[in-house]
Amino acid sequence: MYTKTIRRLIVLAVIAAILACSGQGQATVVPLDEAKVVELSTDIHVTDVFGDDAVGFDEEGELWLMNIRTGGLSQLTSDGHPKWNAVLSADHVAWTDQRRMVRLPGYSAPIISSDVFVRNRHTGKERRITDELASRRGLRISGARLVWQDNREGLLEDRRWDFDIYAYDLERDLEIPVAVTPGREDTPAIHGDTVVWTHNPNKPPRGLAKPGSTAKPDNRFNIYSYNLATGEKRTLVETGEHNVIPSIHAGLLVWQRFRGENESDIILLDLDTGEQKVIGAGGRQESRPSISEGYVIWRVSETCDVGGFPRFRDLLRSRVRTGVYAYGLRTGEVSRLSGDKEPRAVLTGNVALVTEGCHRITRQYAVSLD
Repeated sequence: MYTKTIRRLIVLAVIAAILACSGQGQATVVPLDEAKVVELSTDIHVTDVFGDDAVGFDEEGELWLMNIRTGGLSQLTSDGHPKWNAVLSADHVAWTDQRRMVRLPGYSAPIISSDVFVRNRHTGKERRITDELASRRGLRISGARLVWQDNREGLLEDRRWDFDIYAYDLERDLEIPVAVTPGREDTPAIHGDTVVWTHNPNKPPRGLAKPGSTAKPDNRFNIYSYNLATGEKRTLVETGEHNVIPSIHAGLLVWQRFRGENESDIILLDLDTGEQKVIGAGGRQESRPSISEGYVIWRVSETCDVGGFPRFRDLLRSRVRTGVYAYGLRTGEVSRLSGDKEPRAVLTGNVALVTEGCHRITRQYAVSLD
């Protein structure tokens, strides 16, 4: 018994050493410079940042603003309604709200509509900008434009998987149907006039749209763009692979591409030159890459084990150390901002806001990347 225990510990130590020595993408990884870190409150779960401000929720689901330079807090809502996916710009805060419930014929349970609400940060005026009953998610903002995925067309047939992409121009008070087509439109992002998203024309059935099912033939997502000013639609990435979570800034696109054995890469594409390169390894979970004018950040995560001991097969499959990574567009240097197992991160300019903790927030901090 004693000998078996020793052998097991030796095997685990060897595996851990292999994992620790595995390379991260195409560049040398440098550690976090703690001198550039500002510790922030763990009482607010941050979902988006803009400039010096972050927006997030408390335990009651109410919205707060947090200054990421000083840590100062200010409460935005106290209405008791369930809210999700708050986003922030210079002039607006937007979020989805599930206060509206409707009973439809043939349904035993009420249909819950996830409506988009917007508040002007200067006047405090709040309004709902969606009318049709639908589930909405993936809300993003750029200036006075919002974008989200919306299942109003397939609500009665398939409430979970049949999504399209809609945008809203707050200055013109105009909703714009960006992509209303058969299949599944997913994870939109926006910068300026450009909206990007992923699309699977086959609308994969439940269970096949997860990263763990990348070998399934129906699980193929390509990436498209739509110009809100001109109405032009473009195909940006058409590889027949599982491409997920695109993010765009100016003429640069970044996303995560899954490959065999549940591994993935973080891909950077220059839309003007067509140059494409791998800038990091994304692991086997969704890494949610994000790009700004100077940096790309992403996470490598593994689901926390409640029992406290990882499964042996998971150790063998994991090739990349968990944590949050940042890639400098000018330097090509990769920095590891966190070593947490299931971290989250959002990016604004040259600042990344990192949240650590599996089942509750244990640490939250802003990192200056310059």
